[in-house]
Amino acid sequence: MAIREKAMTYAPFGRKVTNIIHCQQQEIWDCGIACIQMILRWIRYCSISNNIIDSSSHDICGSTVPLTPEEMEDRSRIQSVIGTDSIWTIDLVMLLDGIICQSIDLFPPIDFQSVMVSYLFVSRKLGIENSHKSLSYYKKSFRWDECRVERHFNVAHERHLPMTEVRNLDMNIVIDLVSRDDVVAMALIDNNVIRRYDEEPELDWYGKYVYDSNHMTFSGHYVLICGTSSELRDISRAKGNKSKDKDGKQVCMVIKNPGSTEPFELLTVDLFERAW
Repeated sequence: MAIREKAMTYAPFGRKVTNIIHCQQQEIWDCGIACIQMILRWIRYCSISNNIIDSSSHDICGSTVPLTPEEMEDRSRIQSVIGTDSIWTIDLVMLLDGIICQSIDLFPPIDFQSVMVSYLFVSRKLGIENSHKSLSYYKKSFRWDECRVERHFNVAHERHLPMTEVRNLDMNIVIDLVSRDDVVAMALIDNNVIRRYDEEPELDWYGKYVYDSNHMTFSGHYVLICGTSSELRDISRAKGNKSKDKDGKQVCMVIKNPGSTEPFELLTVDLFERAW
């Protein structure tokens, strides 16, 4: 999670959303890099705007803006630092930490004196998850990834980077955090769950249906959670036309999906939790 002091966000009509300018990923594998670049946009805006946003001239859920030439240069530098297109979350954690510590040069540079930034890495396991080697998503490059990922975790432990291991993170905690105006969260979800929900509404998603790995292969995808909404129109939009949708929660998740052309997407809490 990337956290910043003195947020710049307003939350009218039941929306509690941090204004993040959406950008699309450039390749099928760089969703994590795109999420980092959206976070960098947020930090840069805060550092030059005194943390103030004019709610009359900005869409509270943000907009979609292509990467600028300078951001494309940043992307090349970021890709060079990561050094692989088989990206694990610890790769992004080390990248983000390097940016905050200013050991990685970006252009234009970010003034970290004018904006306070911190983060917390939360994972089910702070280390290699060996069960991933059986998933087709990881299988092809797992042998090469393993050494790099272990090395990163060793460095992270040695440097006491802010991270914690939580086997079952309470979704209510996540909702509470991202509803605040100084927090965004980057999450790794199973994109196949989201796709199947859209493509097969006849499944009893909120009844007897159970995720079956024999029928659904894992497809990792990073998104940014930038807030929540309790507006009825947003909750209805998140549910779509799912006749069997019985999610009774009076809030939905507002996300920035780098794989989408839309500036923001709305997901029910139940669906997000299944994809998480």
